[in-house]
Amino acid sequence: KDYGVRLYCVRLTDNLVILLNGGIKTQIDPTLCNNVNPHFRRAFKIASKLDNLVNNREINFQTPGCLDGLEIDI
Repeated sequence: KDYGVRLYCVRLTDNLVILLNGGIKTQIDPTLCNNVNPHFRRAFKIASKLDNLVNNREINFQTPGCLDGLEIDI
């Protein structure tokens, strides 16, 4: 089955979103779909790492350029 294209994003603030990759979804549950599962897991890891940076006050999305040079190991 084809459930359409699934793209993933990480919402950082009301005005800031990171658009990530995706694929054609062949299962309702993204964890069971070989096409989108890697993208789903990667988006979750990136969102978790960014949440930790915010919670530890290492990054503030209200500061201009706060993402400049940011590297995240996933």
